[in-house]
Parts: sequence; structure tokens; C-alpha cells
Amino acid sequence: MKRYVPLAVACAFLFGLVTSIDAHIGKPRYAFQFPDDMIPDVTDGDLSDWDIVPEAYWITADQMTNQFGAPMDLSDFNCRFAWGWNPTTNKLYFGVWFYDDMAHGTEHWSIEVDASHSGAQYDGFKDMTEEEVKRWKNARAQKYDLAAPLTDPKKGYRCRCANAATWVMEPEWTAWGGRVVSGVPDDFETPDELIAEFYCTPWEDLNWMGPDVSKIVKLEEGKIVGMETNRGDKDADPGKYDDAYWRTFGGVNAWKFADQMGDLILAPLEEVKPAVRSATWARIKWDISH
Repeated sequence: MKRYVPLAVACAFLFGLVTSIDAHIGKPRYAFQFPDDMIPDVTDGDLSDWDIVPEAYWITADQMTNQFGAPMDLSDFNCRFAWGWNPTTNKLYFGVWFYDDMAHGTEHWSIEVDASHSGAQYDGFKDMTEEEVKRWKNARAQKYDLAAPLTDPKKGYRCRCANAATWVMEPEWTAWGGRVVSGVPDDFETPDELIAEFYCTPWEDLNWMGPDVSKIVKLEEGKIVGMETNRGDKDADPGKYDDAYWRTFGGVNAWKFADQMGDLILAPLEEVKPAVRSATWARIKWDISH
């Protein structure tokens, strides 16, 4: 039997939680809890199974910040994305619709996750041996580069984790998908509309030597996960960011410092009915917090 949180109880839960935590960077965001029978298929590039996610969980381009300071131009880049989670699968889910006037495979969604909320440094080490770097790079937190549905033309991947553990990209641990909705990517002449999806395992310690020597975080309601979601825009030069690197929380160098991520709160299960979507606990709390 599924357990749904009554609206009043859920609002009280979230109010107490939000007022008792300090976000690393920016305002806390929320991950929607998918019911066991409504978990999205992230390999099909179809966001219809995300329709149950209330609007309060979605993040749009105008809520993101540019590391280089240029204002958002929605005719150049636009997006709408959300995070989700499920306690049975113990996975974190990501779904995004995005528009780009010049889309190509060297532009990625960089998804950085600190599942244990450690705030540790996890990349960019200077005083380590080569073997030590291999062990600790992306171990205590992880950076995933999601190019799907396109493929990076230089490195030949659609999704990767910046860790020596090649096994971590197997579907048991990570999966992804996407599709081109409209346009012709890589031609730099037509605007493009794309969809990408992803899930990952919440690692406390990702050891490249294998899952048997790695440690997984158990996801639970109310848990806070460190998170940052970025996308660089490389219109004029596929090798450079062209003064546009869009971030969800606004931290700098979240690719190596987990304390530069923001706080993603794992929401309780709620019954979502499309006709009353605006009355969910998340929408009410979102309105209060803004």
C-alpha cells in the first residue's frame, strides 16, 4: 500500500525542515518522490512520465545564474528541468527539456552530486600521487557530463562520470537517454529543441575498483543531497563557453568543491492530481519561501 503524506502534515514537515537548515549556495530546492509504480524510464527521451511532477519542483532558465555575468536571453538558451528520487530503487532522477539556438555535442549538462552532503573536495587535487588521484577523484562526490541525446564529437560519449570507475556507467548504477524534438543539431543554422533524462546511484564513496568496495547512501525522506546542475553555452566556438555557463545554485567550481553545491531536499510522497496540482504541499511552501 502506498503512503501519501496529507497536505497539512507535509507542509509542516517542510516548514520545519527548511527553517532548520543552511543551504550551501542559494535557496534549497526539492526532489519529487516518484511512487514505485510511476518511476520514469530515463532511456526513452520522453518526459510524459514526468507529468505527475508538480510545477513547484521544476526549475526554469530564468532561475539560473550565469557564472560570467551576461543576462539570460531565452532566444539563445532556454530550459525546464526537475529532480526526482525513489526510495525503492534508491536512485536520483533528472529530466530536462531545453532549447538552444545552436546545439552541438560539446555542450553538456554537468550534474554534480554530493549524496552524503559531505561538502568535501572531490577533484582538482594538487598534492596527490597519480594513484591517489585515481582513487579519490569523484569518489566522495561525483560529476556527470550528460551530452545525450547528442554525442560528444571529440570524446565519443553521451554520458560519463569523471571517475576511473568505468563500471559505474552500467544501467545498474547509471542510465540516460534523450531525443531531438525539433531542429538539426550541429548545423548551427536552425534552433533546436531537445530532451535528456538521467538517473544515478547516490554514492558516499565511489571506489573505481568496484561496487563491492564502494559505499552507497540510503535515500530517505527529508534527507539533504548536495547538488549542482550546469550547462555551458558554446555558440561561437565549440571549444569555449562564450561567456555563458548557467548554474542552478550559483556556486563556483562545484566540479571540484562539494561545498559549492546547493541543497536538494528529498520530498515526502504526495498524491498528485493534475486538476489540483497547484494546491500541493510543494507549491504552497514554494510560494512562502519566495
